[in-house]
Amino acid sequence: MRTLSLTLFLLLLTVTSVPAAAQYRIGMSAAITGPASSTYAPTYEAYRVYFKRVNDAGGINGQKVEIAFEDDRGEPQRAAANAKKLGETSILMVNSSTSATYKPFMTESETGKVPLMFGGGVCPREAFPPASPLIFCSTSFGSKWDSRFALGFIKEQAGGKKVKIGFAAQDIPLSRIELEFAEQLAKDMGLEPIPVVVVPGNTPDFTPFAQKLKDAGADWVLSWALWHVEVGVFEALQRIGWTGSYLLYGHQQTQDELARLRAPNLNAFGGNTLFMENLPIHAEITNLVKGQTTHPAHYMAEGWSS
Repeated sequence: MRTLSLTLFLLLLTVTSVPAAAQYRIGMSAAITGPASSTYAPTYEAYRVYFKRVNDAGGINGQKVEIAFEDDRGEPQRAAANAKKLGETSILMVNSSTSATYKPFMTESETGKVPLMFGGGVCPREAFPPASPLIFCSTSFGSKWDSRFALGFIKEQAGGKKVKIGFAAQDIPLSRIELEFAEQLAKDMGLEPIPVVVVPGNTPDFTPFAQKLKDAGADWVLSWALWHVEVGVFEALQRIGWTGSYLLYGHQQTQDELARLRAPNLNAFGGNTLFMENLPIHAEITNLVKGQTTHPAHYMAEGWSS
């Protein structure tokens, strides 16, 4: 009797859980507004347009994809509230925001056993092998890997000459961790690192931080942060007469900003092809997002990949 009752219970549980399992509900928290929005809001827009196309074509297995979007402004407190809310109703959570928002989402993912996708924000260590079984990442920039490439490039450009390298980090966890790693790696590679300069993301004036780098004698500066910090430090260095070379990660603003700045000593690297190359996928994205997004099509690469 006990065996029969348990069997009937499991069958009932299976039957009643099928409709819920068949629903494709995604919960996305992104910095849609706030200081970091120029980097992360385009990913939110890409998701919105992409899944409209999916749903217009019949959805997945005949089911529409429902996405709940929440704005965290890149703030940990808002992210914690979003993670709790989205974790209770979603089969997948997506984070497209600053690394300051990561911890509550990873905690919620582990507690609720809800898969978590980082799309448009840096891949955390937990996404790399041996990866957490619930953590996924699509983003083209990755912790510890970008510094390896960047310093290799700088060393190659130096042509055997020992150069001083400065580092401009943003005051958020993964930016600081990445450039502290780069500082040690530069030393191991025979380069001469300057201690990392940490820049508040909301600073009204980048000049004091640029001055530190110039006064320390930096021949090169590497920045791996949100775009407004990366380019803010570079422009401040220009204003105070620094003549070294600058290397930054090329976020979604890169194509426009390189054209605006036209600076021969500014170098950018990234994992996405710029839309100026006019590949077929660029035309596809451009045609699909026309009139549906605030940001231009060439800001959609990270979101589309995700």
